[in-house]
This record gives sequence, C-alpha cells and structure tokens, in this order.
Amino acid sequence: MTTATMTKQQISIHRETLDEALHSVAGAAAAKSIRPIIQNVLLRVDEAGNASLYATDLEASVWRSVGAIEGGMGIGIAMVLNPQRLGAILATTPDESLCFEAEDDRVTIRGKACSFTLASEDPALFPVQGDDAADSSMRLDAAELRRALRRTSYALDVESARYALNGVILERDGPDWVLVATDGRRLSRQVIRPEIIGDEAPFLVRPIIPSKTLKLLERTLDEGTVEFSTTGTTCRFDLGETRIWSRLAEGRFPRWQDAMPRSHATRVPMKADELRNAVQQAAILVSRESRAVDFAVDADRLRLSTESADVGASRVEMPIASEGPDQRFALDPGYVVDALKSLEGGEVRLEILDDQNPIVIRTDDGFTGVFMPITREK
Repeated sequence: MTTATMTKQQISIHRETLDEALHSVAGAAAAKSIRPIIQNVLLRVDEAGNASLYATDLEASVWRSVGAIEGGMGIGIAMVLNPQRLGAILATTPDESLCFEAEDDRVTIRGKACSFTLASEDPALFPVQGDDAADSSMRLDAAELRRALRRTSYALDVESARYALNGVILERDGPDWVLVATDGRRLSRQVIRPEIIGDEAPFLVRPIIPSKTLKLLERTLDEGTVEFSTTGTTCRFDLGETRIWSRLAEGRFPRWQDAMPRSHATRVPMKADELRNAVQQAAILVSRESRAVDFAVDADRLRLSTESADVGASRVEMPIASEGPDQRFALDPGYVVDALKSLEGGEVRLEILDDQNPIVIRTDDGFTGVFMPITREK
C-alpha cells in the first residue's frame, strides 16, 4: 500500500503509518543536549522516493520506513519536527492523511479542517548515523530476541561506574551464544541460537548492548527476523522496516562465569507463577532494614517467612517435591520476583548448594537466574 504522495513542495502521508513510525523512533531523540536539533525527529524522502523517520541522541539512533512516495523519484525533501507536538497532532487529528509542507524555518501540517505551523530547523544540520552496511551479521527470530532481552535486562545496573554493568553482554559460551546481565548481586543468563551470516569474528569481541538500546528494541521487536551486526564499538539491528544503531557500552564486564555455581545439593521443581505468588505474599511484610524473605525447603513443603518488630510477620507455604537435603537461606524478594516475572509462567527448578553459595533458578529453555543469599547475623 502506498502510504504517501508527493509534489515538489509538499508530501501527503498516511496518519496512522506515521504515528506508528513516530512511536518507534521518538525514544531515541535526545531529552536534553547542547545540540537542540537532536531533540527532534527528521522526516525525509530520499531520491529513490522512500519516506523515513529518524531520531538520534548521538549514542543511539532509530530509523523507520514510512512508505514509498508516488512520483517521488529524484526529488529529495527533509523536515525537522518536534516529536511531542507531532505526536499530539497525529493523536488528535481524525484525517486519514496529512499534508506536510516545508518552507524556510517552518513546517506546516494540514488536515481537512486543521492547520499547524511549527518552527523548524535546517535539516542539513541533523546528524545521521548508522547507515553503513555490515559484512557479517547474526540472524535470529525477533520473538526469541525479545524473550532473551526480557529475561536478562532486569538484572543490569544502570548506575555502575566500576564495570560495564549498564548493559547486556553477548558472547559465546561453549557451543551456545548467550546474553548475560548482572548488577553484582544477581545475574541473568539466556541462551540464544542465532544463524551467523558471514564471519563470526566481530561478535567474539563480546559486545555490550547498553540499556537505552535495550529499551528501543523493546518498543520495536515484534514478528519476523532480526539481523544484528557489530563493528566492535557500535552495533546495529535491522528489523524489516526499522533499523536501530547504537554505540556499545564501554568498560570491562566482570567474569560472570565465576558466579555460576558448578553443583547443587538440593533441587526443587515447581511452577514459576506459583513461586512468584508465594514470594510476593511473603514480601508484603518485609521490613526496609532486612529486605529479605527466609526460605525453608523441606522434602514436601516450601515455607517462606518474614519477621520484623516494627512491621510484623508473614508465613506462606506451598507443596513441593524436593530432591536432596533440607535447606535454609534468605533472598531479596524483589530480585526473585523480577526473574520470575520475566519468564511468563512455565516450569522452573530451584537449585541450592547451601546458604553461603548462590541460589539458582533454571528453566529447560535456556534461562539461568543466579541470586546471592543474604547472610543473617548469628
């Protein structure tokens, strides 16, 4: 379907198509900058007659196709638009299509019964990044990548200054490729199985995808396939009509393998939703000082409890079929709930060595969550 038509001075664009594109790219626009122009989005039609919407904060960029222009071959036009004002116009105007006209430092948007004239800037000054094509890429299902990012990104640390913990790292782990995030107190790991197109060497530099890029991906990942490429300092995701470009997070990622327990003494299979509900119930009376729920694993019963002189006490039980010796340990309930929420149900296994070593939640489809137990004063 043709979504836009064009004359020399103006273009007419399908409103819903432009609104969808704006939703995809607006998150990349800079909130504040010494270059105010990048607080806007760039609407342009190239000489091949294709319209697109683009935004960047110079660290990450999103490009989204808006559609082909009828009769637009050889005619280039670009407009700089404020994303908040454009979004409000698209949300409140009932017209199927809107006319956009650029003239000097203004852009006029017209519908059947409305007209808006917006102050604008020179589109030639708008920085465009991430147009280079890659020689090799990693291809995988968009739904698989969305699931993997959801299952790992909750554990990253956006405020870390010592390590590059403000992103998710991609690396080979034996025969598998994995995405890993950690904040030093918990760790999440998800196996992915991509198809390598070309040379896999660029991916062996262990790229760290920063948190803002992860949020941009969350807004755009849907169906189909994704092609991921990296230069070692930047990365790019091609998702059909959308392209996301980003600088990689800088710094050293800790050796996450050292935090992975190599054995366990007790194994407890259970349903993720049932465990999450029990932890959330027990956490209702967690005190701010302790931030811990006590776990007691017996052969046929999991008991969760909290006790505080100034808050009160809670007791929650659920039936289990434990394999191995009884266990006692304490965990931050928020960390456990974050992990279980990311799984969207299904079966999990709780693996425990003792109360001094990391506690593990594992699934059969490649997820591993690791949690440092909270030490009680004796």
